[in-house]
Amino acid sequence: MINVFDEALAGDDAKQGEVPLDLDQATQWVAQVKDIRDRKAEYQAAHTAATKRLNAKLAEVCSSLDTQEEWMTDALEMYHRTVLANDDTRVTIQTPAGVLKSNAGQNKWVYDDQTFEAWAMENIPSAVTPHPDTINKTKAKSALKDATISDGVVITKDGVKVPGITITKPERTFKIITDGMDE
Repeated sequence: MINVFDEALAGDDAKQGEVPLDLDQATQWVAQVKDIRDRKAEYQAAHTAATKRLNAKLAEVCSSLDTQEEWMTDALEMYHRTVLANDDTRVTIQTPAGVLKSNAGQNKWVYDDQTFEAWAMENIPSAVTPHPDTINKTKAKSALKDATISDGVVITKDGVKVPGITITKPERTFKIITDGMDE
């Protein structure tokens, strides 16, 4: 395709600076202008067609590569989940080609304010704020730091289920970092 365009660049520059001498010569030049415009249109059409073919091929190749990347990423996530099931501290796995990283984030504490505040007023006096009597949830959560979480329920160290709180575990995320480009 490049050769086709190179051919157009090797045009006749002999007429630059000249002026047609009569109507016959002007008619020839008008015909040449038409020929030049027609050739430009042909080259533009050839360029457009070639670009469409290249873009279609690029889309096809990228789609195939995206599919390959997706199944490989899914397989690496399954591998990482298996490693984490055996050792929950392996949130980062170094390989010579890159890094597998996993993040679970923090548990989300969802409160039923009325229920929780009524219970906390009696059971966590350090979390009660004066004027008006409300519960400082940060202090209450801190007071429950020794509690365990089972199926989204907070259980105190004395075995009491704390009413008015539901714990939602975040979705674990996985990512693959290659050559520091994806951070």
